[in-house]
Amino acid sequence: MYVYAFVYHRDLDLELPLGIARPVRLVVGDRLAAVVEPDVAIDELQADDERLMHAVLAHDRVICDINRQTDALLPLRFGTLFPSEETLRTHLKGRDREYGDKLDRLAGKAEFTLKFTPGDSPDETAPSPLKGKDYLLAKKQRYRERQLFQREQKREWEEIRAAISALYPEAIVAEAQEDSQRIHLLAPYPNETLSQVHLPAWQQACPRWQIQLDGPLPVYHFA
Repeated sequence: MYVYAFVYHRDLDLELPLGIARPVRLVVGDRLAAVVEPDVAIDELQADDERLMHAVLAHDRVICDINRQTDALLPLRFGTLFPSEETLRTHLKGRDREYGDKLDRLAGKAEFTLKFTPGDSPDETAPSPLKGKDYLLAKKQRYRERQLFQREQKREWEEIRAAISALYPEAIVAEAQEDSQRIHLLAPYPNETLSQVHLPAWQQACPRWQIQLDGPLPVYHFA
Protein backbone atom coordinates (compact mmCIF):
# COMPACT_ATOMS: atom_id res chain seq x y z
CA MET A 1 0.00 0.00 0.00
CA TYR A 2 1.71 3.17 -1.25
CA VAL A 3 0.91 6.25 0.88
CA TYR A 4 1.12 9.86 -0.33
CA ALA A 5 -0.20 11.86 2.60
CA PHE A 6 -2.42 11.99 5.67
CA VAL A 7 -5.49 14.26 5.84
CA TYR A 8 -8.46 14.71 8.15
CA HIS A 9 -11.41 12.33 7.89
CA ARG A 10 -13.61 15.37 7.16
CA ASP A 11 -11.88 15.72 3.77
CA LEU A 12 -13.62 12.67 2.31
CA ASP A 13 -15.19 14.83 -0.42
CA LEU A 14 -11.78 15.32 -2.07
CA GLU A 15 -11.49 14.86 -5.81
CA LEU A 16 -8.87 12.14 -5.95
CA PRO A 17 -6.40 12.31 -8.85
CA LEU A 18 -4.54 9.69 -10.84
CA GLY A 19 -1.48 8.41 -9.02
CA ILE A 20 1.62 6.70 -10.34
CA ALA A 21 -0.33 4.08 -12.29
CA ARG A 22 -3.98 4.23 -11.15
CA PRO A 23 -6.38 6.54 -9.29
CA VAL A 24 -5.61 7.08 -5.62
CA ARG A 25 -8.15 6.46 -2.87
CA LEU A 26 -8.57 6.99 0.87
CA VAL A 27 -7.99 4.57 3.73
CA VAL A 28 -9.91 5.84 6.76
CA GLY A 29 -8.96 5.61 10.43
CA ASP A 30 -10.79 7.44 13.20
CA ARG A 31 -10.24 11.17 12.56
CA LEU A 32 -7.60 10.70 9.89
CA ALA A 33 -7.43 9.26 6.40
CA ALA A 34 -4.49 8.26 4.22
CA VAL A 35 -4.22 9.05 0.50
CA VAL A 36 -3.07 5.76 -1.00
CA GLU A 37 -2.45 3.80 -4.17
CA PRO A 38 -2.40 0.00 -3.97
CA ASP A 39 0.06 -2.30 -5.70
CA VAL A 40 2.87 0.14 -6.46
CA ALA A 41 6.03 -1.90 -7.20
CA ILE A 42 8.75 0.41 -5.90
CA ASP A 43 11.54 -2.10 -6.64
CA GLU A 44 10.56 -2.23 -10.30
CA LEU A 45 10.38 1.56 -10.52
CA GLN A 46 13.85 1.96 -8.99
CA ALA A 47 15.28 -0.37 -11.63
CA ASP A 48 14.16 1.95 -14.45
CA ASP A 49 15.31 5.57 -14.33
CA GLU A 50 12.57 6.83 -16.64
CA ARG A 51 9.78 5.11 -14.72
CA LEU A 52 11.30 6.24 -11.43
CA MET A 53 11.32 9.88 -12.53
CA HIS A 54 7.71 9.55 -13.66
CA ALA A 55 6.80 8.12 -10.25
CA VAL A 56 8.58 10.90 -8.35
CA LEU A 57 6.77 13.55 -10.38
CA ALA A 58 3.46 11.75 -9.91
CA HIS A 59 4.03 11.62 -6.14
CA ASP A 60 4.57 15.38 -6.03
CA ARG A 61 1.63 16.06 -8.35
CA VAL A 62 -0.79 14.06 -6.18
CA ILE A 63 0.32 15.84 -3.02
CA CYS A 64 0.00 19.27 -4.66
CA ASP A 65 -3.43 18.38 -6.06
CA ILE A 66 -4.74 17.24 -2.68
CA ASN A 67 -3.15 20.20 -0.94
CA ARG A 68 -5.13 22.60 -3.16
CA GLN A 69 -8.32 21.04 -1.81
CA THR A 70 -7.63 20.99 1.93
CA ASP A 71 -6.09 23.45 4.35
CA ALA A 72 -4.25 20.73 6.30
CA LEU A 73 -2.15 17.94 4.86
CA LEU A 74 0.83 15.87 6.01
CA PRO A 75 2.85 14.94 2.90
CA LEU A 76 4.95 11.78 3.14
CA ARG A 77 8.29 10.97 1.53
CA PHE A 78 8.39 9.30 -1.86
CA GLY A 79 8.45 5.54 -1.41
CA THR A 80 6.41 5.30 1.81
CA LEU A 81 4.82 1.85 1.93
CA PHE A 82 2.64 -0.16 4.31
CA PRO A 83 2.32 -3.94 3.99
CA SER A 84 -1.48 -3.90 4.02
CA GLU A 85 -4.54 -1.71 4.35
CA GLU A 86 -5.22 -3.11 7.80
CA THR A 87 -1.70 -2.27 8.97
CA LEU A 88 -2.13 1.26 7.68
CA ARG A 89 -5.51 1.66 9.37
CA THR A 90 -4.03 0.45 12.67
CA HIS A 91 -1.17 2.91 12.27
CA LEU A 92 -3.59 5.79 11.68
CA LYS A 93 -5.59 4.93 14.78
CA GLY A 94 -2.48 4.54 16.93
CA ARG A 95 -1.00 7.88 15.83
CA ASP A 96 -4.30 9.74 15.64
CA ARG A 97 -3.45 12.33 18.29
CA GLU A 98 0.13 12.91 17.08
CA TYR A 99 -0.85 13.41 13.44
CA GLY A 100 -3.93 15.39 14.42
CA ASP A 101 -1.78 17.83 16.41
CA LYS A 102 0.50 18.27 13.41
CA LEU A 103 -2.42 18.86 11.05
CA ASP A 104 -3.85 21.46 13.44
CA ARG A 105 -0.48 23.23 13.61
CA LEU A 106 -0.11 23.26 9.82
CA ALA A 107 -3.70 24.16 8.95
CA GLY A 108 -3.93 27.25 6.76
CA LYS A 109 -0.17 27.38 6.24
CA ALA A 110 2.13 26.65 3.32
CA GLU A 111 5.82 26.22 2.70
CA PHE A 112 7.79 28.98 1.01
CA THR A 113 11.43 28.82 -0.02
CA LEU A 114 13.86 31.71 -0.22
CA LYS A 115 16.75 31.09 -2.60
CA PHE A 116 19.82 33.32 -2.20
CA THR A 117 22.10 33.44 -5.25
CA PRO A 118 25.41 35.29 -4.73
CA GLY A 119 26.08 38.29 -6.94
CA ASP A 120 29.25 38.51 -9.02
CA SER A 121 32.30 39.79 -7.15
CA PRO A 122 34.88 42.05 -8.83
CA ASP A 123 37.11 40.02 -11.19
CA GLU A 124 40.75 40.32 -10.16
CA THR A 125 41.83 38.89 -13.54
CA ALA A 126 39.84 41.41 -15.62
CA PRO A 127 41.77 42.75 -18.67
CA SER A 128 43.54 46.06 -18.09
CA PRO A 129 45.29 48.49 -20.47
CA LEU A 130 47.87 49.17 -17.77
CA LYS A 131 51.36 47.70 -17.92
CA GLY A 132 54.18 46.86 -15.56
CA LYS A 133 53.97 48.25 -12.05
CA ASP A 134 50.68 50.03 -12.66
CA TYR A 135 49.14 46.76 -13.84
CA LEU A 136 50.29 44.91 -10.70
CA LEU A 137 48.96 47.67 -8.44
CA ALA A 138 45.60 47.60 -10.22
CA LYS A 139 45.46 43.81 -9.93
CA LYS A 140 46.16 44.01 -6.18
CA GLN A 141 43.43 46.61 -5.84
CA ARG A 142 40.92 44.38 -7.63
CA TYR A 143 41.96 41.49 -5.38
CA ARG A 144 41.33 43.61 -2.26
CA GLU A 145 37.97 44.70 -3.64
CA ARG A 146 37.02 41.09 -4.33
CA GLN A 147 38.00 40.02 -0.80
CA LEU A 148 36.00 42.90 0.69
CA PHE A 149 32.99 42.05 -1.50
CA GLN A 150 33.06 38.41 -0.35
CA ARG A 151 33.39 39.39 3.32
CA GLU A 152 30.44 41.76 3.00
CA GLN A 153 28.46 39.09 1.16
CA LYS A 154 29.08 36.62 3.97
CA ARG A 155 28.11 39.25 6.55
CA GLU A 156 24.86 39.98 4.71
CA TRP A 157 23.98 36.29 4.63
CA GLU A 158 24.64 35.78 8.34
CA GLU A 159 22.63 38.86 9.31
CA ILE A 160 19.66 38.14 7.06
CA ARG A 161 19.56 34.50 8.15
CA ALA A 162 19.35 35.64 11.79
CA ALA A 163 16.71 38.25 10.98
CA ILE A 164 14.52 35.77 9.08
CA SER A 165 14.87 33.13 11.80
CA ALA A 166 13.78 35.71 14.39
CA LEU A 167 10.71 36.59 12.31
CA TYR A 168 9.95 32.95 11.39
CA PRO A 169 11.15 30.79 14.33
CA GLU A 170 10.39 27.54 12.48
CA ALA A 171 12.53 28.53 9.48
CA ILE A 172 14.82 25.77 8.19
CA VAL A 173 18.19 26.71 6.71
CA ALA A 174 19.06 24.08 4.08
CA GLU A 175 22.54 22.95 3.12
CA ALA A 176 24.18 25.18 0.54
CA GLN A 177 23.81 24.02 -3.07
CA GLU A 178 26.32 25.20 -5.69
CA ASP A 179 27.09 28.34 -3.66
CA SER A 180 23.40 29.26 -3.32
CA GLN A 181 21.61 29.27 0.02
CA ARG A 182 18.02 28.30 0.82
CA ILE A 183 15.70 28.97 3.72
CA HIS A 184 12.36 27.16 4.04
CA LEU A 185 9.57 29.11 5.73
CA LEU A 186 6.28 27.97 7.24
CA ALA A 187 3.82 30.83 6.81
CA PRO A 188 0.07 31.47 6.54
CA TYR A 189 -1.39 31.23 3.05
CA PRO A 190 -2.36 33.44 1.29
CA ASN A 191 0.46 35.73 2.39
CA GLU A 192 0.88 39.09 0.67
CA THR A 193 3.04 40.41 3.52
CA LEU A 194 5.79 37.90 2.76
CA SER A 195 6.03 38.74 -0.94
CA GLN A 196 5.18 42.43 -0.89
CA VAL A 197 6.75 43.62 2.39
CA HIS A 198 9.37 41.24 3.73
CA LEU A 199 10.94 40.14 0.43
CA PRO A 200 11.69 43.69 -0.84
CA ALA A 201 13.12 44.62 2.58
CA TRP A 202 15.34 41.54 2.65
CA GLN A 203 16.56 42.22 -0.87
CA GLN A 204 17.42 45.80 0.07
CA ALA A 205 19.38 44.52 3.07
CA CYS A 206 21.30 42.07 0.85
CA PRO A 207 22.43 43.95 -2.28
CA ARG A 208 25.19 41.38 -2.90
CA TRP A 209 22.62 38.57 -3.22
CA GLN A 210 19.70 37.90 -5.54
CA ILE A 211 16.73 36.62 -3.54
CA GLN A 212 14.00 34.50 -5.13
CA LEU A 213 10.77 33.47 -3.36
CA ASP A 214 9.21 30.14 -4.37
CA GLY A 215 5.86 28.83 -3.18
CA PRO A 216 3.35 28.26 -1.86
CA LEU A 217 4.08 24.54 -1.68
CA PRO A 218 2.90 21.65 0.51
CA VAL A 219 4.71 21.65 3.85
CA TYR A 220 7.35 19.08 2.82
CA HIS A 221 10.00 20.22 5.33
CA PHE A 222 7.60 20.80 8.24
CA ALA A 223 5.38 17.72 8.22
